[in-house]
Amino acid sequence: VVDEADLTTSRRERRVVIAARSRWASARESSIWLVGSIMVAQSNPSVARSATAEAAAPFEKGLEQLALLPRTPEHQRQELEIRSALGAVLIAVKGVAAPETGDAYARAQELWEELGSPTEFLQIPYGQSVHHAVRGELDLAQRLDQDLRRLSRKRNDAPGLVLAHWSSGRDLMFVGRFGSSRTHLKRALALYDPKAHRSLVE
Repeated sequence: VVDEADLTTSRRERRVVIAARSRWASARESSIWLVGSIMVAQSNPSVARSATAEAAAPFEKGLEQLALLPRTPEHQRQELEIRSALGAVLIAVKGVAAPETGDAYARAQELWEELGSPTEFLQIPYGQSVHHAVRGELDLAQRLDQDLRRLSRKRNDAPGLVLAHWSSGRDLMFVGRFGSSRTHLKRALALYDPKAHRSLVE
């Protein structure tokens, strides 16, 4: 016998998942509008503030819907997808050094690690490193670079190594360690395959 309360809970969870996915789909479909809004925002501060709020709204709504669900790996992954996209949007309309951008990437980093650091989300540790580097928090940025390089080497993951070496080269250049920077940048270029790693630069 199936308990009616369990059925009700199951139906409610399905409705919440559908609503969250709908918000996420809406956010992805708005990307063309977002590009246009960024171009306008660059010359109009008041429009920039409006564009930020409107661009982030679908993602935040999706996160609100997911927060109503039990904490499962599936829902964590959905949150990871949304927060990853939100971080990219905030970079475009708010700035890579903005606290809001850092918060989005910090939470995404937590989820990424909890889910076993899936390779399809390498932009998360890379994005967080860029955030700290631009803010002048170079110790934090280099620590993230080292963690990504260590993980990618352990997995023999070429895309991760490309990003890790490139990021290390950038941050070492910022602190004046030009020889070490050059070594990492040369390693990134040596590992980079234009066909296999095209998504890294898109």
